[in-house]
Amino acid sequence: MKLEYLLAGLLSFGPNNGYELKRILDREWRFFRKTVHLSQLYRTLNVMEKQSWVTSVVTVRVKSPDLRIYTLTDEGFKMLKDWLSTDQSEGGFRFQDRTFVSKIYFMGILDDPEIIIKQLENELGFRLDQIEKHRDRERHLEVLDDRFNIAADGMRFFSDLVHNYGTGAMDQYIDWLATTIAEIRRRYSCSD
Repeated sequence: MKLEYLLAGLLSFGPNNGYELKRILDREWRFFRKTVHLSQLYRTLNVMEKQSWVTSVVTVRVKSPDLRIYTLTDEGFKMLKDWLSTDQSEGGFRFQDRTFVSKIYFMGILDDPEIIIKQLENELGFRLDQIEKHRDRERHLEVLDDRFNIAADGMRFFSDLVHNYGTGAMDQYIDWLATTIAEIRRRYSCSD
């Protein structure tokens, strides 16, 4: 997931400085993406400024380092809304990537339950199709080279453990999608 989208989302709440944005990312997004280093954050903000998605103003401080405050522009807000409105299901990402879940975090910006529900339903349908096609497939590799004394039953055992992890994670994600759709319908009084 591009850092630009997260920063635009955070700046849509109001102007902020790089240190505070990093603190928020470290706190709120620690389970969704790798740690963002300050150098990466400032490079991204500079790119966003060149794209006219943010502006910045330096605040001079006497007893502390100067502070650069970033503000999301109308063009940056449009970019954010375009990203939020674009349906990225149909396999555009792996469900473990958390790109889609990160989008949901900012969906309140759109305040359009139909767009949100449509994206959630498309994602749910795509994942259910994947399960139907792939859940019961043959997934064990055959040990063809006996030079290394690899125990085929041991390989199958550990392969099954990993498969069970993936199955459980996907099932939990599917349940979350269905629950989220129901909660949004309830909140906005949307019909099925």
